[in-house]
Amino acid sequence: MIEPILSIHNLVTGFGRQIVHQDLNLNVQKGEILGIVGGSGSGKSVLLKSILGLIKPLSGSINLLSQPVVPYQLEASISRHYGVLFQGGALYSSLTVEENIIFPLREISRLSLPLCKEIVGLKLSMVGLPAETASKYPSQLSGGMIKRAALARALALDPEILFLDEPTSGLDPISATEFDELILNLHSLFGFTVFMISHDLESLHTLCDRIGVLVNKKLITDTIEKIIQVKDPWVQKYFHGQRGRAIFSNPLH
Repeated sequence: MIEPILSIHNLVTGFGRQIVHQDLNLNVQKGEILGIVGGSGSGKSVLLKSILGLIKPLSGSINLLSQPVVPYQLEASISRHYGVLFQGGALYSSLTVEENIIFPLREISRLSLPLCKEIVGLKLSMVGLPAETASKYPSQLSGGMIKRAALARALALDPEILFLDEPTSGLDPISATEFDELILNLHSLFGFTVFMISHDLESLHTLCDRIGVLVNKKLITDTIEKIIQVKDPWVQKYFHGQRGRAIFSNPLH
């Protein structure tokens, strides 16, 4: 049996007396695209931060790339094999786009500066940005360009797994569709795994092999065709509301 690229077993997270996740389980297979959804306060960000070792769970285990995740001590041997696109891009405002992309290259891989600059040009091209973007600061970029520059940084080390936190938030419908297509094309080319938190029904429908829904402190995971049949009230309201009906009942989708 092939070992999952990400495995979570009986995860319990919480703050004080508030339990966010209770005995949550998840396996993500290499090469798949998994979308995570849930209502406000369901713990989407807490789950992502736990996987990245930024939050210490109360109990349970997380294995990423066949190694246990130790909170606050994620090994370089793991971190060099994943990339993260944070919500809003999270580019360093005082650094140029080139310097933002070089940051993980120099921090983790210790590559020479000339080689890093070559990689920057390649990554910008991969995400559809012109070479001159390298010298610009985040404040000089549009929202869509910021997302692409941040994606170029997340892809700097050729990750095996890419974490996306609300990748299309703040984008107009055309830019969001183009970004979805970019992710699909890159996934097709390079075969990396995608773990995506998103409330964008269109993106979830377009990109994901499976959907994980956070309800009642646990994760329900299945194909989108089966998830929309789950009788949980939040699932029904989310997937069968006006926007959901427009997407899932449209024969063009």
